Amino acid sequence: MNLSITEANIRSFYLGLIVLAMVFMFLPIHIQFIGEESVYAVYLQNMLQTDDYINAFYRPPLFLWVGIGLEKVFNFHSIELPLRIASILSSLCAAFFAGLFAHKVFQKQHAGIIGALVFLTLGEIQFWYGWLGYADAMFLFFIFSSTVCIWLAAQFKKVHWYALAVILINLAFLTKALTAYAFFFSTLLIVAYGFQSWRFFLRPINILLSTGIIIAPFFWASMHGSGASSTSSSLIHDIAMRFTSIDLLHYLKHLITFPIEFIARMAPVSIVLIYFMMKQKPNVESNIIRMIGAIFIINYLPYWLAPFSNMRHVVPLYAWASLALTYFLLQYNFKAQKAAVIAIAIVLFLKIPFSLWGLPFLKEKDASQDFKPAAIDILKQVGNHATIRQSSVSFVGFALTAYINEIQSSKENIHFLNSNDHHVYIIAHDPLKGASIIKTYTLFGDINYLLYLK
Repeated sequence: MNLSITEANIRSFYLGLIVLAMVFMFLPIHIQFIGEESVYAVYLQNMLQTDDYINAFYRPPLFLWVGIGLEKVFNFHSIELPLRIASILSSLCAAFFAGLFAHKVFQKQHAGIIGALVFLTLGEIQFWYGWLGYADAMFLFFIFSSTVCIWLAAQFKKVHWYALAVILINLAFLTKALTAYAFFFSTLLIVAYGFQSWRFFLRPINILLSTGIIIAPFFWASMHGSGASSTSSSLIHDIAMRFTSIDLLHYLKHLITFPIEFIARMAPVSIVLIYFMMKQKPNVESNIIRMIGAIFIINYLPYWLAPFSNMRHVVPLYAWASLALTYFLLQYNFKAQKAAVIAIAIVLFLKIPFSLWGLPFLKEKDASQDFKPAAIDILKQVGNHATIRQSSVSFVGFALTAYINEIQSSKENIHFLNSNDHHVYIIAHDPLKGASIIKTYTLFGDINYLLYLK
């Protein structure tokens, strides 16, 4: 087998790496919960048990609805799987749109394949949020696909692309939050100006389509009662929290490290391009890269300037960043593309030990990060007929609740403690007045309590 990369066979390497990247997305899905995945898992369990798909979750629940659909079709025996597979499918769909954009807009040899490959092999997507059971990968997919469709509508003056953009941005809202609309409108203004397509967007048919942007918020408000107001209140609260209690040194550190970390999480292609950019300055005069840059910067700046933002808040921007990487990679000669292929292959194969040994070792060999033995022990402590409640809102409390629900799936799920509860055991993050401490569990450096309330 000839493994040397040439201009004649590099397409085959691109396609082979795309297949590997798709398969390797599934490698780590068997490990225990990471972070707030457990929050989504508990609400998914409650939806499945109560058949209440609207009021059981405090945010727009499309991500959970997809997880429920996967669970009902495939009947997984692990609560992590439906959430993570929903995220992986979202990442694969986003890769398709990255390839579609690169093919239609860049119009260079292999552009579509390279666009999809670069996105799928971003460190953030391949190793973290692209497969984790958070709503972020699906939120990225719907925002990115919607904004790609806006671009294509503006460039090619096709109404069907704008109609699809409106549908997709509604689905983005139903996945997570109102911030989806900030991406939508900023992209609309940038491409309308860049392509001078104001008249196209002001056509009666497109004005009519634009009214459909508010369908999802109205649907959510009507179905959830206080859904729209609670979602907007949560958004305002989240924004306010990111600008409160600013420590100057912490803020300066944030301003410096935030973009550096973002670039690092775009590895390996970002690192390859930095090397080639140091040798040869890329062309940034193109209207295309200027618009991609404007879309990225306008949506990136609020999170960069907010002192308490983190990388999770900018996950939707990795797709547009990957398009910038693709654009620059296509500018350079075969040597740069060959270097990118080699770097991608090395990083992909590092995913094997990361997924099969690294993460499992951290989660299951380190007792302080292993939820399942603690969940089993809690059930031993309380006995078969006791009632358990949850008062902890930490991800550890949710993880213990999710695994206990999974172990005793034939029983009613654990609910949050309320003022009328008596003679119940409680999973708590802090001691509660009137409740006796049965046992403590140290997980992720925090003490968690099993309490009994008479």
